[in-house]
Amino acid sequence: MKRLITLIFTVQAFFSNAQLKEKLEQYFKFQGFVNLQAFYDTRQNLEAREGMFTFYPLNAKYDNNGVDLNAKDNLNFLAMTTRLGVNIQGGNALGAKLSGLIETDFTGVSNNDNNGLRLRHAYLTLDWEKRKLLIGHYWHPLYVPEAPVNSIALNSGAPFHSFSRINQLRYTEQLGHLSLIGVAGTQLDYTNEGPVGRTPDYMQNAVIPNLHLQFHYKLENHLLGAGVDYKILVPSLVTAKGFATHSSIDSWALLLFSRSDFGKYQLKLQAVWGQNLTDHLMLGGYAEAKVDTIKENIAYTTIDQLSAWIVFEKMKGDFRPGIFCGYLKNLGAAVPVEGKSYGRGIDIGYVYRIGPRLVYWAGKLMLALELEYTVAAYGTPDTRLLVRNTKEYANLRTLLGAFYFF
Repeated sequence: MKRLITLIFTVQAFFSNAQLKEKLEQYFKFQGFVNLQAFYDTRQNLEAREGMFTFYPLNAKYDNNGVDLNAKDNLNFLAMTTRLGVNIQGGNALGAKLSGLIETDFTGVSNNDNNGLRLRHAYLTLDWEKRKLLIGHYWHPLYVPEAPVNSIALNSGAPFHSFSRINQLRYTEQLGHLSLIGVAGTQLDYTNEGPVGRTPDYMQNAVIPNLHLQFHYKLENHLLGAGVDYKILVPSLVTAKGFATHSSIDSWALLLFSRSDFGKYQLKLQAVWGQNLTDHLMLGGYAEAKVDTIKENIAYTTIDQLSAWIVFEKMKGDFRPGIFCGYLKNLGAAVPVEGKSYGRGIDIGYVYRIGPRLVYWAGKLMLALELEYTVAAYGTPDTRLLVRNTKEYANLRTLLGAFYFF
């Protein structure tokens, strides 16, 4: 009891010291929000985090009487996206201004860790005005913070839009209206599928990091950008017959995006052609194209996709309506597949979503209503994993959210 009383008085004295408080506020600024989301789905979905992160409706699964078990609605209330971060300012090094960010929430690192505290962002930056170096854990460059989806749902537009963070070095060079961005990074929480499930080992064993080059061109109220992404994986170090192997799979992605501001309104568009994008919580993956009969060495091929989305929303005022529309097409593999495939949505031909929303702001309080009508077309993959004879299944999610920002 004596120790507790001493601690209380110490903390009180610490925060009542005006000079010390002013000094702390000069270097540290806390940010985040308290959030509760309630959502109702008309069908079972491929999802994560107790349903907070939804991808698309599940295929039919019939019982002995022919009843579709996935045609069942569900309801949930969750607050695990509540977020806390601290911006750190102050100091100079190598002629640059130093800053940093540490940010966390309670969504955990996997479905087995719901409500667990996890690292969301953690990075430092060195800013030389016309050039900047970011070092740490941050969004993968296929996610463009300057042109976000801004959905109320945790999925942020996935699987049409990249949702991935990597440990990285990110260098930005400012050349007038043009910005050039180069990134080298490695996986941790967001990883690819493979022979032993999802793990960062496939990229680590390839030795070469995920590489990305991107440019932004900004002119008045318009932003235009493009990027190219490259990664290489080594799915296994030993064949099924016990021989060492370093067979790898290369994959590429191309990105185009734009953002235009029209007074209180904003229009954003993005398109991605990509290979093996399961680490971005998108569709696709890779497959065993050929397997030799002597040592069972494997030649791999990627499973490709094309996705595009558009967002139109009001950015100012108390009431801020908006709408998201996304479409994704499974492009299959470049060559016939002889062996196993590793990925997400291999039996899906296409997915589309329409997501209108209405947001109301009252000071630091935000109330939101969002609908997500998502349709997935399931079928039978052929030898090139192109999906034939598809049938659509739909889900309508109704989401209510309350946020207190600080």
